[in-house]
Amino acid sequence: MSRFLRVLAPVLLAGSSIAAAQDESFDDKIFHRGQETKPTECKIVDITYKEILYNLPGAPRQKVGRERIQGWEFGDPPLRFKEAEDARKDQDFEKAAELYLSAYATDDPKWVKPFSLFYRAECLLALGKSGDAGTTYNKLLKEYPENAFVPNAWIGLGRCYLLQAARKPDKKDESLARAEEAFSKLANPDFGEAWAIEGQVWRGRVLEAKGDAKGARDLYKDLAAESRGKPGGLSELAQCRAALCSVEIAIKEQSESLFEDARRELLQVVEMVKRPDVLAAAWNGLARIYFHRKQAEKKEALLCALRVITMYDSELDEQPMAHWYAIKAYTELAEKESSEEEKAEAKKQIGMLKGELKRNFPDSPWAKK
Repeated sequence: MSRFLRVLAPVLLAGSSIAAAQDESFDDKIFHRGQETKPTECKIVDITYKEILYNLPGAPRQKVGRERIQGWEFGDPPLRFKEAEDARKDQDFEKAAELYLSAYATDDPKWVKPFSLFYRAECLLALGKSGDAGTTYNKLLKEYPENAFVPNAWIGLGRCYLLQAARKPDKKDESLARAEEAFSKLANPDFGEAWAIEGQVWRGRVLEAKGDAKGARDLYKDLAAESRGKPGGLSELAQCRAALCSVEIAIKEQSESLFEDARRELLQVVEMVKRPDVLAAAWNGLARIYFHRKQAEKKEALLCALRVITMYDSELDEQPMAHWYAIKAYTELAEKESSEEEKAEAKKQIGMLKGELKRNFPDSPWAKK
């Protein structure tokens, strides 16, 4: 993230109607979230914090003390693994994927192999290489069938099929059927109830891909009610997805009442939720609302998109969309700049955002719009 956008973000926030929607302010803690002083072992845990929390057998998700995690005997990671983590943090997914492959060849400590396979697959998927990512997820599932990353690997595999469905219309039905099959694996009783509910949420994503936004919204609302009061933020996840479906419907119908209902629901989500994937999706949903509604608020749209871009641990799926909306909103705002110097600076920053989008997510549909 450039210096100019670091300066721009708090300026936008100061005049924003959604300034109170998030506890954290736009400061160096957000822009450099991965660079706070920590022991090496804690840094590795921090980077994988979400995945570890979500996979503790039988443990309430997001309720386990960080001290318990840091007490695990991970062992000192090899240099290639550290370099891979740094590259992934910088969103240099091509480099990270190769470094994870090198780290996978390391036998000591033992935990490095499944970690490296999983994050190599995640990086490949972020690059849009769904075939290679799917092969890597399958390798993890075959070689480490009882590893804590298995539920995440099934989700990753399903995401690969969702991407393939979007790219190859002639094989869309087949790909979506395979995605639904992968997500159904989360119903395994050994994974626990939380994963079963999350699998149902991903089934809703299949309905979305089929163009059935209303059907998906109904499913999400049922899941939100079913999981209300349970740990892990699953109710909020389902509530978020339901609101995002409302956004999709509102854009098609240009329904101001739907826009407003979805806006209130998503603001409620960002006030309550700490899960990075849910937060990123919610901020992107808000960006879409502010950008597409009749009385468009492009500054608010840019602010919401920047929220996602500057989240160190946000869901990678959300980054391309955030970049696209930031570029579109910033372009329209730049046209209103009064001085040539401001317009030139804005053009420079827009170019940097476009470069990040095409460099880090070259095969994303958002990079080709």
